[in-house]
Amino acid sequence: MLKVLGRVEEFNSLLHQPHESILIKFATSWCRPCHQLQTNINKILAERTDLLVVEVDAEKFSELAQRPEFRVQSVPALFLFRDGKMIKENRGYLNTEELRE
Repeated sequence: MLKVLGRVEEFNSLLHQPHESILIKFATSWCRPCHQLQTNINKILAERTDLLVVEVDAEKFSELAQRPEFRVQSVPALFLFRDGKMIKENRGYLNTEELRE
């Protein structure tokens, strides 16, 4: 499932949703690699029902992007959470196989 963040207040509650895995994607509307990455994420979402993807506009929510646990300097930036804890992060574009890993 894909969820576009609308308000900062939603963010913390989203991390504790009853999904096995939550992927936080920081992106911008003008970022071409972000759009290409979303195409690959959509393929993964078609395969997995246990994944929640939360898309965060890094410009609109810059205070969130700059939190110490994220420190987003460039987009796309991905953070995978399980049980409310970050287990993996990646900066930049990933193909479908890299996303599966």
